[in-house]
Amino acid sequence: LSERLADPETTITWLVAQFSNEIGPGDTVFVLQTGSKRAIRAVMRVDDSPRIRSDSEAERSYSTELEIQDRLQVACTITHRDINLEADQLREIPGLENLSIFHGFQQATNFRVTPQEGEILLGLVAK
Repeated sequence: LSERLADPETTITWLVAQFSNEIGPGDTVFVLQTGSKRAIRAVMRVDDSPRIRSDSEAERSYSTELEIQDRLQVACTITHRDINLEADQLREIPGLENLSIFHGFQQATNFRVTPQEGEILLGLVAK
């Protein structure tokens, strides 16, 4: 993830593992890095509705063999990168204590963010 986010190309495709009927153009995506350093690392804007597509040639160097196959994805534009909103810190912020990233399986999935949570997160990104 960090290598892809360091790439200057701002257009990216992103896997849609769930909630495909709720994702559309103009939506904001917060990119969560999982693992021991769990944190929001980037923000993206959804440019089109989810559809079956392949990774672009530019993205294939960041993909595993399984990821290169056609799959349900959205095209996005990275709007903010080099973010480090650590999960432990986010838990302490009023209004984010019930953020969906604190519950359930944390890899290769999508999580809902309420409009209020999104506003708080965007405010933190702007700081």
